[in-house]
Amino acid sequence: MTSRPLDYFEDLVHHLQKESIFPRISGSKLRLEFNINAGAADEESKTEQEMTVRIEVLSVNERKNCVKFSYRDPVTKLDCPRPEAIRHFMSIRDAESLRMFCDTTFDDET
Repeated sequence: MTSRPLDYFEDLVHHLQKESIFPRISGSKLRLEFNINAGAADEESKTEQEMTVRIEVLSVNERKNCVKFSYRDPVTKLDCPRPEAIRHFMSIRDAESLRMFCDTTFDDET
């Protein structure tokens, strides 16, 4: 992350609220949670699975922070390694209002 943690967290909350997602925000950490219904990737199985999304800003050291995303089944509390979770994560990561926070450390020398 290339900015102060609270700046990202505030912009993340605003982005989610624009998407009509109103997360539960921790009172002691830069962490929030919300539930989503993720549809199945295949058209034949028109089932949806509810997932709890937890996003937390963590400190790596004094000058560096990272953002941890986790997707879990709200009943079993087990991770949900589903394509829908990956697509949801990428939609947040690539959102126009949040894209500027991504750390661009890879240089392609072609």
